[in-house]
Amino acid sequence: MAADKGSPMVKSSVSKLLTQGELALIAGVIGIFVVLIIPIPPFFLDLLITLNISVTLLLLLVTLHAKGPLDLSTFPSILLFLTLFRLSLNVASTRQILLQGYGGQVIGAFGEFVVGGNVIVGMVVFFNYYCYSIYSNNKRYNTNFRSGCQVYA
Repeated sequence: MAADKGSPMVKSSVSKLLTQGELALIAGVIGIFVVLIIPIPPFFLDLLITLNISVTLLLLLVTLHAKGPLDLSTFPSILLFLTLFRLSLNVASTRQILLQGYGGQVIGAFGEFVVGGNVIVGMVVFFNYYCYSIYSNNKRYNTNFRSGCQVYA
């Protein structure tokens, strides 16, 4: 019985940590670093990409359903965490494709959907995206397309 008198303080601090969700956040951040550092198999990569897309769509639906700004006050933190998670998945999938030439079924299906099995269409889509990114960066930073120098108007 004497040992039980000291344990409520330990129980309250642990339960407080668990109820605030900080343990889940710590596990998530460690998971992001594990995905960044350790090569993962294609099946697990497919599972994580599917999870990321599902959670992102769920966040979009919750955001659209929110009535006021206080209904989703944790939105910036959630968005930051999901962005870091997606970035780590991009690094992991790029590593998987470069090392083994295969990124998994989700990446293959998405590539087949976008390109349609035609290399010319893929190059046109890539070139279009590349030109748009150059255009938007030049417009954002007010630079000249040919010289890359800043234009002061």
